[in-house]
Amino acid sequence: QFLYFIGLKMKIQKFGGTSVGKPGALSKSADIVIEHAKTSQLAVVASALCGVTDTLISLAKAAKNRSPEMQTIYFSLVQRHFTLITELADGDSELTASVSSLFDELKQVLEGIKLLRELSDRTRDLVMSYGEKLSCTLLAAVLRKRGLDAEYCDARNFMFTDATYGNAAVDYDKTTPAIREWFRTHKKVQIITGFIGTSPTSDTTTLGRGGGDLTASVIGAVLLAESIEVWTDVDGVLTADPRAVEGTRVIETLSYEEAMELSYFGAKVIYAPTMSPAMRSSVPIVVKNTFNPTARGTTIRKEPGDDRFQIRAISAIEDITLVVLEGSDMVGVRGVAGRLFSALSSSVNVILISQASSEHSICLAVKPDDADKAKHLIDTEFEREIEKGFVNEVQLHTDVSIIAVVGSQMKRVPGVAGLVTTMMGEHGFNIIAIAQGSSELNMSMVVSKEDLKSAVGHIHAAFFATGPSTLRDPVRSVHLFIASNRLDEWTTYIEQEQKQTFADKNINIKVLGVCDDTRMKATDMECPSPQHDTVVKAVRANSVQSLDFDDASWDTDPQEALDLEKFINHICHHREHVKGRVAIVFLDDLNSKRNVQKYPDLLNKGVAIVTANQTMWESPELYGMLPYKRFLWSPASGFTPSACSAILSLRSDDSVHITLESNDPGLVDPLHALAACSCTKPCSTGCRISHKPCTGNATYTLHLATAHEETSLTCTLKTDQPRTVPQMFKKLISIPLGM
Repeated sequence: QFLYFIGLKMKIQKFGGTSVGKPGALSKSADIVIEHAKTSQLAVVASALCGVTDTLISLAKAAKNRSPEMQTIYFSLVQRHFTLITELADGDSELTASVSSLFDELKQVLEGIKLLRELSDRTRDLVMSYGEKLSCTLLAAVLRKRGLDAEYCDARNFMFTDATYGNAAVDYDKTTPAIREWFRTHKKVQIITGFIGTSPTSDTTTLGRGGGDLTASVIGAVLLAESIEVWTDVDGVLTADPRAVEGTRVIETLSYEEAMELSYFGAKVIYAPTMSPAMRSSVPIVVKNTFNPTARGTTIRKEPGDDRFQIRAISAIEDITLVVLEGSDMVGVRGVAGRLFSALSSSVNVILISQASSEHSICLAVKPDDADKAKHLIDTEFEREIEKGFVNEVQLHTDVSIIAVVGSQMKRVPGVAGLVTTMMGEHGFNIIAIAQGSSELNMSMVVSKEDLKSAVGHIHAAFFATGPSTLRDPVRSVHLFIASNRLDEWTTYIEQEQKQTFADKNINIKVLGVCDDTRMKATDMECPSPQHDTVVKAVRANSVQSLDFDDASWDTDPQEALDLEKFINHICHHREHVKGRVAIVFLDDLNSKRNVQKYPDLLNKGVAIVTANQTMWESPELYGMLPYKRFLWSPASGFTPSACSAILSLRSDDSVHITLESNDPGLVDPLHALAACSCTKPCSTGCRISHKPCTGNATYTLHLATAHEETSLTCTLKTDQPRTVPQMFKKLISIPLGM
């Protein structure tokens, strides 16, 4: 019956502060409204001009303090609005009179604050309400001037709330019939003040953070609108914060629950309370870009629909404090958690909870402003236990952040949480606390604040770097040191492979040091142990730069004479310093026994070695080390790209069966070592090798069988054929390099 009275289903459009904050933006918003009004019934909700709400709060505080800045702030606000009138409405006299009247009212309120030197929450809400009143008055006038039958609408006529000033709750029992009656009797396009409502005593209230979006959602839900469009300054909800992560994507669809989780953990495009009214009425919310109106945007609805990715997005809260209560006498004691949460329930909002199953420790994440209050309340509640030593005094951990990985697909795809935690460990990020609900919609981790940006970037790259796919390995960063008399060939080849092959495999490789028989060059060579700030910040930001090398400069510029001890020590120090954040590889293309003698030092430090050095087989003491280290030897010149690719593509958890057929028994030991070291723990993963002599030319057949694939390769070895760089090492970093 209601739809019969109002006609077609409505579309609710909400324009944020950036969409009305400047002449050009407000003009674009007006164009969007006029275009959509041709095909849909509309109601428009608008926020205050960008930054005006904060300015009004500053103005009220200045009035209370009788600050001389009050006049300056007030007149700058007046000038900003009248500039819009001049540019968009040609100084329309009726509009000028309406805006002047609103500023006169505001000035009277400010004079009252100044006189009483008092600024209550109720008065602050009244002052803030003028931002929306002014912007909607302007927008309605601009639309009328362009030919649309629009009128200003004060939401206080139908948005009824409780008396919680600053963050009022909507009274739906009163609001629902009031909205229906208002739109039954008002047929023009309504330009509605967002963010504000009316208390039971008819005072002005505000709806808190995201209140303008909530206004639009409530109206859309009551009217069973076709959609609620939230127009802002981005193309939609993104997979991560674009200020912190490169390569973010617009998410085409989200479920209401996913959007609420992202909003709760820091995403600012849409606010969590906005979802509730729309979700109850199953009205889609569409996030669109005022400055790119043809972009599809993000649709938030009951079912996400887009299952190409295992997660939807990564959100974060940069500043939190971790509150930790622990004690051995808490184990198995009933009611500890209940007492803890009861103590905090009245005044502290808990963002995240992580608890050991024994209740030995309970971690709570709270806002930094609430941390001292939370500590005091918990210490008070457990005062007797603390005095007797049953429970430790509450500890506060500052400078920490929360990362939330969100997606409804997580509960249907095994291994997503494992991939996230594995990636965090491989890149050296410590997870201080972790929480995941039974719905598996959100996995939240507490990390050091200094790790936040880099960790979010690595997680994002692991899931979104190359488009829709199944579970993918994380991006691996590799720092490469090369010993070769063919340095220009190597560096050119690696540069080409980075673009053609490594990028597709989520590999980021940097050459940080080179040497030949007589000379050497490396980054930070003058520093025997690369010191903390510069290198660590570069590694965390994934911004380490490759060594500036070319063949011409190598031949003409003075280089440091080769000091092998210094060069190897530099690699080992670099490995120690960057710890688990990158893989370190020493590529030895020199046939020098001196280099081989340094292999144990490198292997013991966790440096991976790729070598064609024949003299290593004169050092039997190395044999016992190889199965447990990251090591690859090119057994002969015929070690072809296909063979190398297959061997190096083995995953660290593969169980490998290798069968070797060869007429050269000298190949057995090298290939056995190669096979064994292709697994992280060859003894436990079941790496096996068998050897069968064959006749004919110097050939071998290598059969690899893993849980993932089977490969058979036949390679002809010609000792008189010089090795080329691609033959020696085609897929450099596919070797499972432990961090």
